[in-house]
Amino acid sequence: MIKDCCNPCGYIIDLLPLSIRKWNCPSCNSHNLRDYNSSLNILAVGQTVFACGLSQ
Repeated sequence: MIKDCCNPCGYIIDLLPLSIRKWNCPSCNSHNLRDYNSSLNILAVGQTVFACGLSQ
């Protein structure tokens, strides 16, 4: 089980089994595909690091 973050609203869902590939966000009701949603989250972090730099 892992945590997942809804890309549209940022809601963090706890303890989502890896067998669940699609889920609906309880906060904004968006339909999320696990791999696609994760790729959008990784892209957002990469863009933030590129724009702001990596602080140490």
